[in-house]
Amino acid sequence: MKPSLIRSVALRSALPLTIAMAIVPATARAADGFISSFEQGQPAPAGGDDGAIALTNGNGPTAVYTAKPGAGYSGKQALHYLSRGDGGRRKLFDVDIDVAADTTLSWMVLPESVGQDTVSSTYVSLDLVFDDGRRLSALGGVDQHGAGIGAGAQGDSLTLYPQQWARKAVRLGDIAGVRGRRVVAIEIQVLPPKGATASGW
Repeated sequence: MKPSLIRSVALRSALPLTIAMAIVPATARAADGFISSFEQGQPAPAGGDDGAIALTNGNGPTAVYTAKPGAGYSGKQALHYLSRGDGGRRKLFDVDIDVAADTTLSWMVLPESVGQDTVSSTYVSLDLVFDDGRRLSALGGVDQHGAGIGAGAQGDSLTLYPQQWARKAVRLGDIAGVRGRRVVAIEIQVLPPKGATASGW
């Protein structure tokens, strides 16, 4: 899964879930917001395993249907996610980004099949924390498919497919109470059903 962030957030090539992410206003330069494809010299999240989600920067998925194997969506690197048991959420980045009318959070993600399980890895999402402590997933925002933000809503939406990159985007300025706030953190949430294993970029 890859994500993108503020004034848009875009995650483009990292999580297996590989995520590429960016948050930037439509009219802004990358320097005015946040973007990472997890390439050398770009912002990188802390890796490691907290017992709920393991994050590793890597070369991207090796089994992919319609893209180059062993690469991120837009570059050589991607962020891999792996979750067993109940899953959870982890902070990827601390940021400080104003939400304007055209600020968009976007990311790319590729859920992986785990054995015969083609569904569990689709229960993954980026999330944002605002300066008032609220999260995007709790504010009723939806992506371009009308799916709610949050791992449960994304998995239930059936808009993510195994071994395929998918772009997700949310116009933050369209969500009530969000315009004028600041994004202070970008998170990933992984909630595989019934304690299954979830893996992706």
